[in-house]
Amino acid sequence: RPPRPAGDIVMPSGTVQIFFNANASGFNAAMGQAAAATATLGEKFGHVSRQVATAGFEISKLGAAMIAPIAAGVKAAIDFERAFANVKKVVSATPEEFEKLNQKFKEMSLEIPLTYKELTKIGEIAGQLGINGAEDVAEFSRQIGMVASFSSATGETVATTFGKIANVMKLPISEVSRMASSFAEMSRSGASLDNEILNFANRLAGYGATVGMTTDQIFGIATAFANAGIQAE
Repeated sequence: RPPRPAGDIVMPSGTVQIFFNANASGFNAAMGQAAAATATLGEKFGHVSRQVATAGFEISKLGAAMIAPIAAGVKAAIDFERAFANVKKVVSATPEEFEKLNQKFKEMSLEIPLTYKELTKIGEIAGQLGINGAEDVAEFSRQIGMVASFSSATGETVATTFGKIANVMKLPISEVSRMASSFAEMSRSGASLDNEILNFANRLAGYGATVGMTTDQIFGIATAFANAGIQAE
């Protein structure tokens, strides 16, 4: 029997002998290839992970951009509800009338260069001054809103002054449009500030009611006084 190579395993007689000859260089090359493949796979997973992270960031930005208008719309609706709630506190009307009044404020905000909140504030002042009923409040708010749109005075100032004059002189709401026309004419023709004319008119209203003056006359005298530099006090 030929001599056994070194490293062979001696098996008992009658058994099959298997000889393993290890090739170290081939094994090392195979292991190197496996390591390189693993590294490549790791790089691919890293690239995919970065892509997923980037996509997640972009999706979060898209989500924020989509949510922002919705949040703004919700906030506007809440603001509208609060503004109209103040009107409901001082005006007597049925639920149906309030619904119509609220709709009129929204329509007016598209026709007059005043916001819904500014118009409802005028309506609130109307109620505080004793102007009642949805129709009268709506008409008063419309007339005051039209005046405030060209005047240097605020809608609140115009509403308060007109409301007080109407109360003192016992004028119906239909006369508010006449007052508005008088004020608009005097405001354009006078060199004084609108706030001064309103201040004078407010102070003259009581005297004017006593002697039977019209709102045209009251605003005419108020404008002359203001232009002359006379203090309302």
